[in-house]
Amino acid sequence: MDSRFLEYSRDAVNVLSKFHETDFIIYVEDEDDKYFWDTIFKVNKVKFTYYFEPVGGCAELDNKIEKIIKFELGNTILVARDADYIVLSSKAKYNDRVIYTYGYSIENCIFNKDAIAELIKSNCRNNESCEENIEFFYNYLFENLLYLWEFDYFCVTEGCSKKVLGDNCSKFLMKQNNFKFNIDFIKNEILNLENEIKIKEHIEPSLDDFIRWLRGHFLQSALLVFIKKLGDIKSLPSDNLFSQACGLLKYTLLDDEIRKNYYMNICNRINQLLN
Repeated sequence: MDSRFLEYSRDAVNVLSKFHETDFIIYVEDEDDKYFWDTIFKVNKVKFTYYFEPVGGCAELDNKIEKIIKFELGNTILVARDADYIVLSSKAKYNDRVIYTYGYSIENCIFNKDAIAELIKSNCRNNESCEENIEFFYNYLFENLLYLWEFDYFCVTEGCSKKVLGDNCSKFLMKQNNFKFNIDFIKNEILNLENEIKIKEHIEPSLDDFIRWLRGHFLQSALLVFIKKLGDIKSLPSDNLFSQACGLLKYTLLDDEIRKNYYMNICNRINQLLN
């Protein structure tokens, strides 16, 4: 086992908050999640103190959630998890000490509309309005990937082994680093999926909900290609784009009223656990 993610005994877990002199120990997947939730808490000026414990994967987080549900972990233990498709499919396990992202993953919040506008301006060196470019980006994804996304959602929630979207958009592009989908390839993929899988109930998300529930890493990969094409940029590492967006999070997080209220309610709920 990776030494960074040692498994503690039940008793050891329950005294971690005392050891770190905090109100709560919050289990997260990795360092990116740690940064994200730390920003959420600081922007909302929470009353509680906390220490993050990365566990290295969602499977281990689900294990912690199960223990919380069964009252096997103390009241100072929290879990912060990407919603993935489990929230959308109503398969999430809820508890006051279990919190989920507003969309599929932290990336769906980090790469929000306001952040994308700033990323386009800074990387493409263009201070003009980005509204039309963002609308094009969103609609292009929605119009060309909706059916693939629906199959992706169905395969995951129904336990199929078929991989549909994955975490990178490259296989759906006409060519690398050119934001133009191979429509014939996509149509063929959909045809093959229709022959293999029968969807029980179709989903008709709005444009905003589609972006909210699209795989976060897939969204990031598509945005990277889009910005590079838009600005004729030869080199822009994915990690660089992610770091830029993270730096904007504390400014863009509260710009959307629904998202703002969602995370504010989470913080208020945890504040109440102190009582």
